Amino acid sequence: MYGVKHLNRYETYVHSAFITLRGFIPFWRKNKFTLRAYPRHLYDMVMSVGTKKTDKSRYTSELYPYDLGTYIDSKGKVQNDRMVDDHCFSPQTVGEFILDNPDPYLEDFELFMRLFKCISLTHSIRKTQNDSLSSLKHIVPTKFKYQHKEILLYDSRTNEQVSNIIEPMVYISDNFWEDYCDWERKMVLNMDTEYGEPLPIEILCAQKSSSKTSLMNFFK
Repeated sequence: MYGVKHLNRYETYVHSAFITLRGFIPFWRKNKFTLRAYPRHLYDMVMSVGTKKTDKSRYTSELYPYDLGTYIDSKGKVQNDRMVDDHCFSPQTVGEFILDNPDPYLEDFELFMRLFKCISLTHSIRKTQNDSLSSLKHIVPTKFKYQHKEILLYDSRTNEQVSNIIEPMVYISDNFWEDYCDWERKMVLNMDTEYGEPLPIEILCAQKSSSKTSLMNFFK
């Protein structure tokens, strides 16, 4: 890995996330508080870089000119719907994946930087659509979240409809996507959902429902 003095602004944020997550490895999943606090640093670094034009995909759920209407927010107020940038991959969840797989993702900085670039990419969708995705983390795989909410995608350059199945738009490695989907089924998706699998027995601290916990609740 090249020296810090040669890093540009963007790479410095990536490097900060890389070395910080490496420092978390000995403590990861040792208690329930690490599950949100540690991956949060990756989210913070992605957001600190900011959504640049180069981080926006050309995919959108609405074609210009927009006619988005209004909606009622949680406080009962009428709000104008608007287009927002939605990260195709949740940086917080990807942070969990990286900490569960430090080899290779926290051993190879170039690999980590490609993954950082991938999770920085955003599609343009409506605010109400974006809000509706927030409850899906433990229920629906990342790749199917738009499909589940019936969010259609269009190429803003051609106005043609494209697939709304989410896949990496940046090459990371030959096995990344398969590994991520397998990890998500085991470590994120609740076992009583269509896609979830039982939590590995050696994992004591997790956010998803484990088979042990479910069995104990069954006999209560």
